[in-house]
Amino acid sequence: MSFSYFDPDAGQYRTAATAPFDILVEAGDELAAAAPAYDLTRREIEQLGRDIRHIKPDAAELGGVQPLYRNGLYWLLHAMLPLAYVGLLALQRHRRRLEGDEAYARRRRARGEASRRLSVARDCMDDGDGFHGKLQEAIASYIADQLNRPAPGLTRDVCRGLLRERGLPKRLVDSIDELFEKCEFGRFAPAATGLSERQNLLAEGEELLERLREALA
Repeated sequence: MSFSYFDPDAGQYRTAATAPFDILVEAGDELAAAAPAYDLTRREIEQLGRDIRHIKPDAAELGGVQPLYRNGLYWLLHAMLPLAYVGLLALQRHRRRLEGDEAYARRRRARGEASRRLSVARDCMDDGDGFHGKLQEAIASYIADQLNRPAPGLTRDVCRGLLRERGLPKRLVDSIDELFEKCEFGRFAPAATGLSERQNLLAEGEELLERLREALA
């Protein structure tokens, strides 16, 4: 055995060593039990199958990795990238137009607003309180949004004139005018209309709204 150290008196490193000696090892009375190859618990052994470089028991499954460029999904995703880019450009253009073009924004939102107003009219249908006014407002506001006209003051006569100027079929214009006439009658004489009449009137309004959407598209 050797030991190296620095001698400050001599100003240099020195190495001290012992003389060689022999060690005699004799067998004991009984052989010691062989130590286990791995000093691991059962839980730790179960974790070995998920280790980073554990032994793979199924050699047949260890095939070569297919190159990415031979995967059909890889090329499909590449083909979709230009379409996604065009879609983002269209969405950005749509948002900018909504912010800067009031007429365009009103037309785009007209159907949703009309559906919301029809829902309000439907809620008033049972007792009839305000039903006719809400129904007429839903149709008139839809016409105002589609034609970019102010909704307040859009009377029955004004709506009829605007729709005729737009070139809508005469039968459709007359049907809308008749619906407005029924709504005005119901507003001033609510007791004269029953629940079944209000239900039919609501169904008629929903149908006319759909026909309007197709005609003004």
